[in-house]
Amino acid sequence: MSYMINPFTNEDQKILENIDNDINLNRSKESWSYFTKWIRIYFKYCNKVSESYLQFKIYDILYDEETSMFEKELLELMNKYVNILDFGCGTCKIWRKNPSFYINKTVHCIDLYDNVLAYPKFLLKNESKYIYIST
Repeated sequence: MSYMINPFTNEDQKILENIDNDINLNRSKESWSYFTKWIRIYFKYCNKVSESYLQFKIYDILYDEETSMFEKELLELMNKYVNILDFGCGTCKIWRKNPSFYINKTVHCIDLYDNVLAYPKFLLKNESKYIYIST
């Protein structure tokens, strides 16, 4: 595999830290009451970072707020399989959070957005023996 670079190296790292801090401060376990918080964060930073970075963060937030509650059950259901197709993988957060799960498995991650997948490709570049990411 060719050397992969971080697609967000041109972003202002201080702003990225501020975004992460705002996201962490606004996490909530209540269902839709948090929605307006995410809109506020989006508009606060939409002109300060690339659209690709915001798309990545939005997909990551969606995973944390929606899919992560099923993460354990999903992994248990997939455990008996050696080949896994993750269609609509988003930012591959389930695989980034659970690297020990896919050892001795082959995971094919597919999503429609190249921009959203660029960073997971970079983050999971050392896992290319197990994970294949494409649009």
